[in-house]
Amino acid sequence: MSGLATRRPEVRVVALYAAVLVVLLIAGNLAVELMSTMEQAHRWPNHPVISTLARWDTGWYFHIAEDGYFYNGPGQQAATAFFPAYPAAMRVVAFVVRDTIVAGVVVTIVSALGATLLFRRWVADRFSDSTAWVAVLLLFLYPFSYFLFGAVYSDALFVLSAIGAFVLLERDRPVLAGLVGAVACAGRPVGVAVLVGLVAVAIHRRGSLRDLKLRDAGVLLSGLGFVAFVAYLWWRFDEPLAFSKVQTAQGWNRQISLEMIVKIDFYRRWRDFGPTLVNGVLTLQALLSIVAIAFLPAVWRRLGWGYAVYVAAVIGIPLATSSDFLAMGRYLLPAFPVFAIGGDLLERRSPAVRVAVLGLSGGLLIWLTTLFARWFLLS
Repeated sequence: MSGLATRRPEVRVVALYAAVLVVLLIAGNLAVELMSTMEQAHRWPNHPVISTLARWDTGWYFHIAEDGYFYNGPGQQAATAFFPAYPAAMRVVAFVVRDTIVAGVVVTIVSALGATLLFRRWVADRFSDSTAWVAVLLLFLYPFSYFLFGAVYSDALFVLSAIGAFVLLERDRPVLAGLVGAVACAGRPVGVAVLVGLVAVAIHRRGSLRDLKLRDAGVLLSGLGFVAFVAYLWWRFDEPLAFSKVQTAQGWNRQISLEMIVKIDFYRRWRDFGPTLVNGVLTLQALLSIVAIAFLPAVWRRLGWGYAVYVAAVIGIPLATSSDFLAMGRYLLPAFPVFAIGGDLLERRSPAVRVAVLGLSGGLLIWLTTLFARWFLLS
């Protein structure tokens, strides 16, 4: 009986995840069946039910997992823009399931479940069990959380490795934290934020830089994920920064500049086209980014300056390189301390407020899921 009680939170998380996954799959498939799609360029072998989870960047991960990397030179779209952790995991799982797209879905679902279980425990340890459940609901019903529900994108694995690294560090396992953090650094360019965050939290835990122990240097192992990918690119293409050289390609246009930071393209879109669907979705991502940044002082007060540094880095890096807030919705997913603070704020509000906020967020999630299924470019 005690074993059942111990497993109960985990069972509830899995059941809740499964329920949301089913709703989103139904919504996506109905949208494709009943409404016109917006894109016909990318196609993979037919996958009934889960085909709506394979869109846009899925093609890059699919071909990297199947055929490896290619690089066409600076300013040209190439596979080197995508870090290797997720396609490598797809390739490994594909040996078992015999299908690369199915493997991607499996990796995303397993990673998202693992991340959520760790997140719930992490929040419960710092706030309360009730706050943890509200935070999980907030994460699950977040408008862009469909990238955690089977979509063949790298976000779920990145979130898992990021949370896992911090959980291990909090349990005083800095070497293991560094090794898990290496997966994050090999998962996305913004993985460097995990390295920075781990160092900051390690210092905060000890009290000062002088109080660090030798084994705390284990968190630096997280940088090996980035170093390994750079070394591979140097060996394979004689260009260690090939992942960065392609970011200015037409259609991507990601770089750090004053124009990017002040979002000139975003303002031009509104000036030239007005209130369109595209501008509405971009504005939603802009608002969510502003809210996340506004939570930084609360993260500092409630969770410590180390986590505030992590949140600032994991949000700030992609925000600085986006010209119009495109993809910022999903780039906020790794900022798990923000969801914890959000859960705490909601838990202290009336049930009516919680229902209203979570209901609105869940409604937006379903709507954006139908757009994504119909090939609307969301990231």
